[in-house]
Amino acid sequence: MLGKKATVYTSALASRNEMSEIDVLVEPAESFEDYEEAWLACMSHVHWIEDRGRFDYHSDEELEEIQEAFDKPENTFLVARLDDDDEIVGVLGIMSDGKTGGLRRWEPGVPPFERGSGVADALMRFGVSFLKDRGVEMVRCKLRYPLDRPDLIAWHAQLYDSFGFKKSGPMSVTLLLDLSLSIPQPTPEDIVVKTLDDFTLEELSELIVTAFASTPEDRAVHGSYSSVTDYDQSLQIQQAIKNGKFGHSPADFWRIAVVDGEPAGLLIGMIPEFKYRPPFGIIGELGVSPNFRRIGIASLLVNQINQLFLEHDCQYSWVGTPETNRGGLELYQSLGFVPIIGLIEYEATL
Repeated sequence: MLGKKATVYTSALASRNEMSEIDVLVEPAESFEDYEEAWLACMSHVHWIEDRGRFDYHSDEELEEIQEAFDKPENTFLVARLDDDDEIVGVLGIMSDGKTGGLRRWEPGVPPFERGSGVADALMRFGVSFLKDRGVEMVRCKLRYPLDRPDLIAWHAQLYDSFGFKKSGPMSVTLLLDLSLSIPQPTPEDIVVKTLDDFTLEELSELIVTAFASTPEDRAVHGSYSSVTDYDQSLQIQQAIKNGKFGHSPADFWRIAVVDGEPAGLLIGMIPEFKYRPPFGIIGELGVSPNFRRIGIASLLVNQINQLFLEHDCQYSWVGTPETNRGGLELYQSLGFVPIIGLIEYEATL
């Protein structure tokens, strides 16, 4: 693996009301096998390893991704030791792609009893230096956590803040529906539901931008998401979904409501492949044109895609929306969805 040589950082350490200094050695791991052992030791306290929920990250899944990325020169996987001790007390995976870099999920990984020793700070300093040397201009990371446990993110959030990371938008809320509780809903006579076979992607991108960015209220909620507020970005995303980049999404998973001959709303569904989660479908985009709201289009489309998910042997329906989207949150919860996960995304300019 290409990367910087080992670097020693000196950290102040408080012990029994006295201040002392301790050296933290940071260097790239020499092999995936060594890093795997260190990663498991340093991440064992993380909630999705210690007490994993059915839709949490999975340690095997993470290690498979790390192994695939390990020998690519644009990435580096760091380990940290204290003084001359051989024991590894911290890890940090750094990824980069052109001008953009990222930290791996819930990292740096540092056991709680070592968090006062400056290990995380040293790992971050090395990682930021590595990215700057590669010409990276923007670095991103995210924290995904159970909504009822906001305390879990406090340490990482404070660390990211100390390195200049800012939230890139409002928190996203993930809601989940047990599809065994989904009840079919009849289609009103004045609403016709069509599929992707009846429209071009260009027409649907126009509808998406109309649905998500027509009013000041809509722009206040969705303005930071160019995939639904910018025509070109929307078209690019629709093409990727159609091509299967995000999962199985046949034409009938694209539900387009038509009222009086005019496209009024749409929902795009997909079924991703996840080895370590129960089968589920994702409501990727759901939007209704302002002129056709409050006549039942959104709930109808959600119900229809849920029935399709059931027909494809899914157990759950999954949807994410900004925490500021009060109307969307109320809609989903009225249909039986339960908020379970919060996702905060951070970014910093180098």
